[in-house]
Amino acid sequence: MVGCVSGEKRVSHLARDTAAAAGEGTYWRYESWLKKQESQISSCVSAAGELFAIRRELFRELEEDTLIDDFVISMGIALRGHRVLYVPEAYALETASISVTEEFKRKTRIAAGNLQAVLRMPNLLNPLKHGMLAFQYVSHKFLRSFVVPFCLVALIPVNLLVLPNLSLVYSLAFLLQSLFYGIALAGYAMRESRLTPRLFFVPCYIVTMNLAAIAGVFRYLTGRQSVLWEKAARIQESPQREGNTRL
Repeated sequence: MVGCVSGEKRVSHLARDTAAAAGEGTYWRYESWLKKQESQISSCVSAAGELFAIRRELFRELEEDTLIDDFVISMGIALRGHRVLYVPEAYALETASISVTEEFKRKTRIAAGNLQAVLRMPNLLNPLKHGMLAFQYVSHKFLRSFVVPFCLVALIPVNLLVLPNLSLVYSLAFLLQSLFYGIALAGYAMRESRLTPRLFFVPCYIVTMNLAAIAGVFRYLTGRQSVLWEKAARIQESPQREGNTRL
């Protein structure tokens, strides 16, 4: 039985993007594609907080300090054996974060909430009990939030240690890493510019997102993440300007 239906979050941004707008827009297009594939197989992993509906009888009261209620509500329903479907035809439109700093703040809170959620719903990691849902959660959320960011940090010193072996593979890996982080750094330096190609902004957003994931884990473990939602400042677009962007 379907217990929850999630709409799609779409990020509206100006034709000439800043780093935050370009990165966030690309991220949500990728995230939407993942959710669509998951929904076709089983259930999508979490509902978009901007637009989702659940069966009234499936609602459960949340603990007062819950950080990401949309995830906890939708995954709680999935853990009880109901499907969470994704319907991109129903969508909510939101402008992008006004800056990389604002987006970092938002992603840090989400990362802290992800850790809180998995600690309170450990069955999400149990494939023997939840099968495909557990696989989808681990591959979509768990690895992204708690494994990949720390591996990326460790990869740099590890690559430097093996570099003296003069292996072509290690040398190429180090070169690609250096190029990627160089582009990300350039994107950060030009983060307020609207004339910079997206080539610079997307790597900048990826690095920012992974650093925020690490920061979020430590904020939650040290008890410094407030439960109060501090909304990220977003780009303000006039109706005329938004209309021009869509053309």
